[in-house]
Amino acid sequence: MKMLKTVGVGLGICLQLAACGSGSSKKDNPQTAPVAPSAPVDPNAGLIDETKPADVDLQNHIVFDRQVDEASQDGLRRDFVRIERFDLTTGTENDDVLKSLLGVQDLQGATMSKWLKDRVRYMLNADLSLYRMGTVIARNQSLKLFSEAPSKPEESRNVAAVMIGAALYKYGKDLRVSQPSVNYVMIEVNDVWVHANTQRNGVMQIGPALFDPDFQPNRVDAAAYANTAVRVDTLFHEARHADGNSASRSLGFLHVECPADAGIAPEMVGQPACDSNANGPYTVGSRILKAYIKKCGRLCSAKDKTVLEAFLLDSVSRVVKTPNGQLPSLDAAPEDGFTRVDISAFALIPAHPN
Repeated sequence: MKMLKTVGVGLGICLQLAACGSGSSKKDNPQTAPVAPSAPVDPNAGLIDETKPADVDLQNHIVFDRQVDEASQDGLRRDFVRIERFDLTTGTENDDVLKSLLGVQDLQGATMSKWLKDRVRYMLNADLSLYRMGTVIARNQSLKLFSEAPSKPEESRNVAAVMIGAALYKYGKDLRVSQPSVNYVMIEVNDVWVHANTQRNGVMQIGPALFDPDFQPNRVDAAAYANTAVRVDTLFHEARHADGNSASRSLGFLHVECPADAGIAPEMVGQPACDSNANGPYTVGSRILKAYIKKCGRLCSAKDKTVLEAFLLDSVSRVVKTPNGQLPSLDAAPEDGFTRVDISAFALIPAHPN
């Protein structure tokens, strides 16, 4: 779970299915500006041409569920366009560290987009109760439906994003231990069943906090690059939760409770909002953000950069050593998952039959 403190940002939530998310505060109807016109090419200032053809076309890869508001969809499409065209190479030590963290050869926009594309596919509403889910039981040719209770406002108001797909995979994996007849679980997106038979099924939830102006570096210009930088930090942070494996005890790169330590915001102490490893979500996100700050140029005002630095310091403070003083690097290799089942002829069993 990613929690941001005031500057501010203060956020956090962990859903019933052990999904870890990112968040901030909530407005009733957050709005984003239309996609901004392209900026002239000026590498020294960090400006990029948003009309340049994309190699990966991330914005058309992502499927938005109909429950996601149009303003959030437009804002994220703008962010995807920028990710694809923004080279995060800074010429500093951050380059080698970030490449090693992500397992990539370079930090060009196409490479970063491909990394996200491998882990993120579907964008859902923050309220999981809006969706049908089901347990696949192949031997009975059935899909047993289940659902989550509606989230309470006080629980969801701080949510920015949740890598729920990784949580659904783990939930199904745990069910297989107690109920051997279970294959895995699924979730319905736009009337299509998505199989959570692997941790990289690509299902992510978007919370209202992701575009809340109260928790953006630039509250005046919703389309500001500084705001994109924070959301990209969040996207890569969440995507890291789709990595890891049980054999190495790294599945999902789960967070740990934050200690009462120097640098940790008081509101974070005792919350599952820290990492006790050297290559988890907070480290990935902070290295992304560090590159954006370095490359932002004239796209960010001095005030924007000051606030982004505060976001960065907060993320860095969330990486804490284990009780024995270690900070290990975990195995990020994903599991093979489970064999996909053809459910086209399966019967749907209601969650609560009469």
